[in-house]
Amino acid sequence: MARVEGTSFRQNSPGIVAVCIATFSRPEQLRLLLDDLTGQSFAPGWAPAELLIVVADNALEGSAKPVVDAYEEASPHTVVYVHEPQRGVVHARNASVREARRLGADWCAFIDDDERPVATWLSCLLETARQTGASAVAGPVPERFSYTPPAWYVAAGFDEPETYPTGSTVQRFGVGNLVVSMGALEDVASLAPGPTSTAYFDVRFNSTGGEDLFLGEQLKRTGHRMVWCDEAVATTDVPSNRVQVRWVMKRQFNAYRNYSRALRLANGRQPWGELGRSAGRLVEAAGRVAGGLIARDRGAVAAGLHIGAGALGKFAGTLERGSKAGWWD
Repeated sequence: MARVEGTSFRQNSPGIVAVCIATFSRPEQLRLLLDDLTGQSFAPGWAPAELLIVVADNALEGSAKPVVDAYEEASPHTVVYVHEPQRGVVHARNASVREARRLGADWCAFIDDDERPVATWLSCLLETARQTGASAVAGPVPERFSYTPPAWYVAAGFDEPETYPTGSTVQRFGVGNLVVSMGALEDVASLAPGPTSTAYFDVRFNSTGGEDLFLGEQLKRTGHRMVWCDEAVATTDVPSNRVQVRWVMKRQFNAYRNYSRALRLANGRQPWGELGRSAGRLVEAAGRVAGGLIARDRGAVAAGLHIGAGALGKFAGTLERGSKAGWWD
């Protein structure tokens, strides 16, 4: 079922590349993102044969359309607006990929509507794919603040992005900064029920998040390699209500719950091995919290709670039996 490792490129070009954006009621942030995409630069002799910008609007009232219409008039790229009223980011992402496939895209690049890519973002992702032969390449998403974040948040390292050496194989990634070959996405869709399925992202994660983790598991299952590009930076906006201890812990809990759910649903069995690793992390978390309390170091306490929330999330995802979310929703 799986395609061979690596993806062929057209001579001096990655072919047709579609930047897929799922958006929901963020017209101002979407406008900034589209401006950044206009300014993407590519090395001489190495540029997409055509660059498509596909915006899938998940707002019932279609709030992104005026922004896309205005951008289309000035953009040097092909811009396509898709209205997906069925609520949920998975539906929006699938709608964008279906449109990209209809337009003949060879690659789909994903970025969130509140992110700001550097000028070489897309070029770096595609170049890393060419050099490594990987079917999927992910990049870092540093946080961006319009205010000074709390000292404890910085001390705990929550503002530090995930980072690896470029070309490193990765086991999981976020879909907010990612490029995947259309062939790999088609292989993933072939695993879903139905002879003509277009479920590139699984709808069982529509209300919980984690569709990117499941995509990674399905890519591995179909024999595709995923690597990292540390230069393909796309920053994300962090509202002030997201630098609250409860919000950060909830995000960590849900991220690791969804990771265990993705393992279970992809492999058809409970990932019991995660429980032992989670138990060890809980012990580590307790030690860090205790040390932070003794030292009156709020950052250390928060870091320990963060580790503990992830470990509990793994427990929850492993012990759940159905496909729906549970516990901390």
